[in-house]
Amino acid sequence: MVKQPEFKRVRFGLIKPWEKNPRNIKTEKLERLAKSIKEKGLFQTLTCWKEGSFYITGGGNMRWQAMKHILKWPDDREVWISLNFPENEKEKIELSLLDNMRFGQYIEQELAELTYPYIDEIELEEFDIDLKEPVSLKSIIEDFGPNLDNKEKDNNEDNEYIVCPKCGFKWKEGEY
Repeated sequence: MVKQPEFKRVRFGLIKPWEKNPRNIKTEKLERLAKSIKEKGLFQTLTCWKEGSFYITGGGNMRWQAMKHILKWPDDREVWISLNFPENEKEKIELSLLDNMRFGQYIEQELAELTYPYIDEIELEEFDIDLKEPVSLKSIIEDFGPNLDNKEKDNNEDNEYIVCPKCGFKWKEGEY
């Protein structure tokens, strides 16, 4: 049985970003995120796990960056986190993916009808609405991962590839 997360307040200085986080954010969007946190508060917890005496963000790395680098939150400020208990690297990756996964999508007509009466009050440029269908991790691996159909060719050219010792992923220097 999976241990359920615990919600708790911890000192901001005890939270560190996950070094393997595969996401980034442009400066302009990070500034918008910081503005949103400053004006509306932090209404989504950071998804963390414990490593030593620190809490590592598996989800919420962009929020952490905004709080640390733009808002300059002091280390002794308390923050709500969702403390999770992954047992291995695979579970850490799954937590990060789940924190950033979109389960639904907007219905354009309904969104327009909902917000239209407030167009003079809402700063419309402040909101980027993602209307695309989510992309599966499988399709990302197929598009950007190693060519799994050419294993024989890869084996003949192993000396040209860098190979990850943990997962066996191969790439040529400068490809990624």
